[in-house]
Amino acid sequence: MVLTVMELEQQLIAAGLDKGQTVMLHSSLSSLGHVEGGAETVVEAFLRVLGPDGTLCAPNLVFRGSMTQFLRAHSRIDLRVMPSKHGAITEAIRRHPRARQSVHPSHPVSAIGRRSEELLRDHLRSRGPCGPESPWGKIAATEGRIVLLGVGQSCNTTLHVVEETTAPYIFLDEMLSGSVVDRSGREHSYRVQAYTTDRARSFDVADAPLLDRGIMRIAMVGQATVRIIESPRMLNLCVEAVRKNPDWLAQLTR
Repeated sequence: MVLTVMELEQQLIAAGLDKGQTVMLHSSLSSLGHVEGGAETVVEAFLRVLGPDGTLCAPNLVFRGSMTQFLRAHSRIDLRVMPSKHGAITEAIRRHPRARQSVHPSHPVSAIGRRSEELLRDHLRSRGPCGPESPWGKIAATEGRIVLLGVGQSCNTTLHVVEETTAPYIFLDEMLSGSVVDRSGREHSYRVQAYTTDRARSFDVADAPLLDRGIMRIAMVGQATVRIIESPRMLNLCVEAVRKNPDWLAQLTR
Protein backbone atom coordinates (compact mmCIF):
# COMPACT_ATOMS: atom_id res chain seq x y z
CA MET A 1 0.00 0.00 0.00
CA VAL A 2 1.23 3.47 -0.92
CA LEU A 3 0.28 6.27 1.49
CA THR A 4 -0.79 9.55 -0.09
CA VAL A 5 -0.90 12.95 1.54
CA MET A 6 -4.70 12.74 1.82
CA GLU A 7 -4.54 9.34 3.52
CA LEU A 8 -1.89 10.56 5.96
CA GLU A 9 -3.97 13.64 6.73
CA GLN A 10 -7.05 11.53 7.47
CA GLN A 11 -5.11 9.11 9.65
CA LEU A 12 -3.43 11.89 11.65
CA ILE A 13 -6.84 13.43 12.36
CA ALA A 14 -8.19 10.03 13.41
CA ALA A 15 -5.18 9.65 15.71
CA GLY A 16 -6.16 12.83 17.56
CA LEU A 17 -4.43 15.79 15.92
CA ASP A 18 -6.44 18.91 15.06
CA LYS A 19 -6.23 22.41 13.67
CA GLY A 20 -4.45 25.07 15.70
CA GLN A 21 -2.32 22.69 17.75
CA THR A 22 1.39 23.09 18.40
CA VAL A 23 3.26 19.86 17.71
CA MET A 24 6.82 18.77 18.49
CA LEU A 25 7.40 15.89 16.07
CA HIS A 26 9.90 13.05 16.52
CA SER A 27 9.69 10.60 13.66
CA SER A 28 10.86 7.70 11.53
CA LEU A 29 9.95 7.86 7.85
CA SER A 30 10.64 4.17 7.24
CA SER A 31 8.20 3.14 10.00
CA LEU A 32 5.25 4.45 7.95
CA GLY A 33 5.77 2.12 5.01
CA HIS A 34 5.78 3.43 1.44
CA VAL A 35 4.86 7.13 1.35
CA GLU A 36 4.22 8.71 -2.04
CA GLY A 37 6.63 11.65 -2.20
CA GLY A 38 8.58 10.66 0.91
CA ALA A 39 9.34 12.97 3.84
CA GLU A 40 7.99 16.10 2.15
CA THR A 41 4.57 14.43 1.85
CA VAL A 42 4.54 13.67 5.59
CA VAL A 43 5.35 17.30 6.38
CA GLU A 44 2.59 18.51 4.05
CA ALA A 45 0.07 16.17 5.74
CA PHE A 46 0.92 17.56 9.18
CA LEU A 47 0.65 21.15 7.95
CA ARG A 48 -2.76 20.45 6.42
CA VAL A 49 -4.00 18.94 9.67
CA LEU A 50 -2.67 21.76 11.88
CA GLY A 51 -3.86 24.53 9.55
CA PRO A 52 -2.71 28.17 9.42
CA ASP A 53 -3.09 28.65 13.19
CA GLY A 54 -1.06 25.56 14.08
CA THR A 55 2.70 25.15 14.41
CA LEU A 56 4.85 22.15 13.47
CA CYS A 57 8.22 21.82 15.21
CA ALA A 58 10.98 19.24 14.93
CA PRO A 59 14.45 18.76 16.42
CA ASN A 60 17.39 19.40 14.12
CA LEU A 61 20.11 18.02 16.38
CA VAL A 62 23.43 18.33 14.56
CA PHE A 63 25.12 15.42 16.38
CA ARG A 64 24.58 11.87 17.56
CA GLY A 65 25.71 10.55 20.90
CA SER A 66 26.84 12.90 23.67
CA MET A 67 26.12 16.62 23.39
CA THR A 68 28.93 17.30 25.85
CA GLN A 69 31.52 15.35 23.87
CA PHE A 70 30.34 16.92 20.61
CA LEU A 71 30.66 20.50 21.87
CA ARG A 72 34.00 19.76 23.50
CA ALA A 73 35.26 18.79 20.04
CA HIS A 74 33.49 21.51 18.02
CA SER A 75 33.65 25.10 19.26
CA ARG A 76 32.25 26.64 16.06
CA ILE A 77 29.01 25.38 14.51
CA ASP A 78 27.66 26.65 11.19
CA LEU A 79 23.94 25.86 10.96
CA ARG A 80 23.93 26.75 7.25
CA VAL A 81 25.76 23.50 6.48
CA MET A 82 24.60 21.26 9.36
CA PRO A 83 21.74 18.93 8.41
CA SER A 84 19.50 17.31 10.99
CA LYS A 85 20.88 14.02 12.28
CA HIS A 86 17.47 12.77 13.41
CA GLY A 87 15.75 11.53 10.31
CA ALA A 88 14.44 12.49 6.90
CA ILE A 89 11.23 14.10 8.17
CA THR A 90 13.08 16.45 10.52
CA GLU A 91 15.41 17.41 7.67
CA ALA A 92 12.43 18.04 5.38
CA ILE A 93 10.99 20.39 8.00
CA ARG A 94 14.35 22.16 8.33
CA ARG A 95 14.52 22.65 4.56
CA HIS A 96 10.89 23.73 4.14
CA PRO A 97 10.66 27.21 2.56
CA ARG A 98 8.53 28.52 5.45
CA ALA A 99 10.65 27.01 8.23
CA ARG A 100 12.54 29.02 10.82
CA GLN A 101 15.29 27.58 12.98
CA SER A 102 16.35 28.37 16.54
CA VAL A 103 19.96 29.31 17.17
CA HIS A 104 21.71 26.64 19.21
CA PRO A 105 25.05 24.84 18.70
CA SER A 106 23.77 21.30 19.33
CA HIS A 107 19.95 21.27 19.66
CA PRO A 108 18.44 23.67 17.08
CA VAL A 109 14.73 23.29 16.41
CA SER A 110 12.89 24.13 13.20
CA ALA A 111 9.29 25.33 13.19
CA ILE A 112 6.63 26.16 10.60
CA GLY A 113 3.53 28.07 11.59
CA ARG A 114 1.97 30.79 13.69
CA ARG A 115 4.03 30.33 16.90
CA SER A 116 7.42 29.86 15.21
CA GLU A 117 9.00 33.16 16.25
CA GLU A 118 7.74 32.92 19.83
CA LEU A 119 8.94 29.34 20.33
CA LEU A 120 12.35 29.70 18.67
CA ARG A 121 13.57 33.00 20.06
CA ASP A 122 15.95 33.07 23.06
CA HIS A 123 17.06 29.44 22.73
CA LEU A 124 20.66 30.51 23.36
CA ARG A 125 19.63 32.03 26.71
CA SER A 126 18.85 28.56 28.04
CA ARG A 127 21.30 27.20 30.63
CA GLY A 128 21.14 23.81 28.92
CA PRO A 129 19.79 22.87 25.50
CA CYS A 130 16.33 22.02 26.86
CA GLY A 131 15.71 24.62 29.56
CA PRO A 132 12.62 26.82 30.00
CA GLU A 133 13.77 29.22 27.25
CA SER A 134 14.13 26.39 24.72
CA PRO A 135 11.36 25.42 22.29
CA TRP A 136 10.87 22.19 24.24
CA GLY A 137 10.50 24.11 27.49
CA LYS A 138 8.06 26.59 25.98
CA ILE A 139 5.88 23.89 24.43
CA ALA A 140 5.90 21.94 27.71
CA ALA A 141 4.67 25.04 29.53
CA THR A 142 1.79 25.61 27.11
CA GLU A 143 -0.87 23.54 25.38
CA GLY A 144 1.50 21.68 23.10
CA ARG A 145 1.57 18.11 21.81
CA ILE A 146 4.52 15.76 21.47
CA VAL A 147 4.11 13.34 18.58
CA LEU A 148 6.29 10.22 18.48
CA LEU A 149 5.72 8.86 14.97
CA GLY A 150 7.22 5.41 14.68
CA VAL A 151 9.68 6.05 17.54
CA GLY A 152 9.52 5.52 21.29
CA GLN A 153 10.14 7.58 24.41
CA SER A 154 13.91 7.34 23.92
CA CYS A 155 13.45 10.03 21.24
CA ASN A 156 11.28 12.27 23.45
CA THR A 157 13.64 15.20 23.95
CA THR A 158 11.11 17.00 26.17
CA LEU A 159 12.09 14.56 28.92
CA HIS A 160 15.38 16.48 29.05
CA VAL A 161 13.25 19.46 30.16
CA VAL A 162 12.21 17.31 33.13
CA GLU A 163 15.86 16.53 33.86
CA GLU A 164 17.01 20.14 33.59
CA THR A 165 14.15 21.18 35.87
CA THR A 166 14.44 18.49 38.50
CA ALA A 167 17.16 15.81 38.17
CA PRO A 168 20.26 16.43 40.31
CA TYR A 169 22.58 14.44 38.02
CA ILE A 170 21.97 16.22 34.71
CA PHE A 171 24.55 19.05 34.71
CA LEU A 172 28.33 18.83 35.01
CA ASP A 173 30.31 21.66 36.58
CA GLU A 174 31.54 22.69 33.13
CA MET A 175 30.51 25.39 30.68
CA LEU A 176 30.92 24.71 26.98
CA SER A 177 31.54 27.83 24.92
CA GLY A 178 32.13 28.81 21.33
CA SER A 179 30.21 30.33 18.43
CA VAL A 180 27.28 29.29 16.26
CA VAL A 181 26.43 30.72 12.83
CA ASP A 182 22.70 31.00 12.16
CA ARG A 183 20.92 30.35 8.87
CA SER A 184 21.31 34.01 7.83
CA GLY A 185 25.09 33.96 8.37
CA ARG A 186 25.12 35.87 11.64
CA GLU A 187 27.56 34.57 14.27
CA HIS A 188 26.56 34.24 17.93
CA SER A 189 28.57 33.37 21.02
CA TYR A 190 27.21 30.58 23.20
CA ARG A 191 27.71 29.18 26.68
CA VAL A 192 25.93 25.90 27.42
CA GLN A 193 26.29 23.91 30.62
CA ALA A 194 27.55 20.39 29.95
CA TYR A 195 25.32 17.37 30.45
CA THR A 196 26.39 14.33 32.43
CA THR A 197 28.40 11.77 30.48
CA ASP A 198 28.13 8.83 32.92
CA ARG A 199 24.40 8.07 32.78
CA ALA A 200 22.30 6.48 30.06
CA ARG A 201 18.65 7.39 29.84
CA SER A 202 15.79 4.95 30.38
CA PHE A 203 12.99 7.16 29.04
CA ASP A 204 10.74 4.20 28.20
CA VAL A 205 9.82 4.12 31.90
CA ALA A 206 7.49 7.05 31.16
CA ASP A 207 5.36 5.09 28.69
CA ALA A 208 3.08 3.21 31.10
CA PRO A 209 2.17 6.08 33.48
CA LEU A 210 1.49 8.45 30.58
CA LEU A 211 -0.86 5.91 29.05
CA ASP A 212 -2.50 5.01 32.38
CA ARG A 213 -3.22 8.68 33.21
CA GLY A 214 -4.71 9.42 29.80
CA ILE A 215 -1.88 11.86 29.01
CA MET A 216 -0.83 9.82 25.97
CA ARG A 217 -2.89 8.10 23.33
CA ILE A 218 -1.60 5.48 20.89
CA ALA A 219 -2.83 4.96 17.33
CA MET A 220 -1.61 3.73 13.96
CA VAL A 221 -0.62 5.91 11.01
CA GLY A 222 0.34 3.86 8.01
CA GLN A 223 2.42 1.03 9.46
CA ALA A 224 3.74 3.22 12.29
CA THR A 225 2.69 3.36 15.90
CA VAL A 226 2.08 6.98 16.84
CA ARG A 227 2.10 8.33 20.41
CA ILE A 228 0.41 11.69 20.97
CA ILE A 229 1.27 13.24 24.33
CA GLU A 230 -0.14 16.31 26.08
CA SER A 231 3.11 18.10 26.84
CA PRO A 232 2.18 20.16 29.95
CA ARG A 233 0.55 17.19 31.70
CA MET A 234 3.52 15.00 30.83
CA LEU A 235 5.89 17.56 32.32
CA ASN A 236 3.95 17.69 35.58
CA LEU A 237 3.73 13.91 35.93
CA CYS A 238 7.39 13.30 35.15
CA VAL A 239 8.70 16.12 37.33
CA GLU A 240 6.78 14.64 40.26
CA ALA A 241 8.18 11.17 39.50
CA VAL A 242 11.76 12.47 39.42
CA ARG A 243 11.22 14.36 42.68
CA LYS A 244 10.22 11.07 44.29
CA ASN A 245 13.02 9.10 42.63
CA PRO A 246 15.85 11.24 41.19
CA ASP A 247 17.11 8.32 39.08
CA TRP A 248 13.72 7.52 37.52
CA LEU A 249 14.84 8.56 34.01
CA ALA A 250 18.50 7.54 34.15
CA GLN A 251 20.92 4.85 35.16
CA LEU A 252 24.66 4.71 35.83
CA THR A 253 26.77 3.45 32.95
CA ARG A 254 29.99 3.10 34.87
